[in-house]
Amino acid sequence: MKNKILFVLSILGIVVGLLSAYVYSVEKPLPPPVFKPATNPYDKGIYANGIIESYQNNGQNINIFPEVGGTVARILVSEGDVVAKGAPLLALDDTVPKASAEQQKSQAAAALALLEALK
Repeated sequence: MKNKILFVLSILGIVVGLLSAYVYSVEKPLPPPVFKPATNPYDKGIYANGIIESYQNNGQNINIFPEVGGTVARILVSEGDVVAKGAPLLALDDTVPKASAEQQKSQAAAALALLEALK
């Protein structure tokens, strides 16, 4: 009698284990996003900040971000390319920073000329 009870309990334990493994292995659908993400106003626009994920087991994910903002002039790499640390990924349009630097040089020259005139 005791062996029958142990046999029934072991079968019941196996059934419960298999049932719980099935229930917990079913993937639940993801809920919809809480808000709609911002859309890109450009046809071929990219965002130059984010994470580059490593496919290697011992690799690290890398955060990328631009030091300055601007319009992307050229994309220097494409998806799937292997890049070295420190390699540029894209080139920004530098017309606005160049114009700003020229304006500041002109203002500095004007201030220097005014200082010389006041002396």
